[in-house]
Amino acid sequence: MKTKFKMNWTCTDPDTGQWGRQVSPTLYLFCEGVSEKPPVDLRHTPITVYQIDLGAYTVKQVESIIAAYGYTLWSANSDKSKLIYDLYPKEYNFIIAECIFKSEFADKITI
Repeated sequence: MKTKFKMNWTCTDPDTGQWGRQVSPTLYLFCEGVSEKPPVDLRHTPITVYQIDLGAYTVKQVESIIAAYGYTLWSANSDKSKLIYDLYPKEYNFIIAECIFKSEFADKITI
């Protein structure tokens, strides 16, 4: 089965000009402070792009990061948080990557 990735950018926060894109099942790119949709080929643009590799994070780290946004990986925690798989059955990895970007990189960006 062939998997389709988001080779095009998706605006994830229009207020801050945040954009994200899926490159592989676990690799995502994010940028912020961009008023227009970034080009697919970023080699000749001044945009700073942050790479999120979900494989670099433990399950415990992911749970801790997404909990700050009201999500959880475990149904046992679903009374306090929203089960991310139920909310985003096809795009939960994208949402997890966005949470990691906001948690770890967004405060380093100057607009």
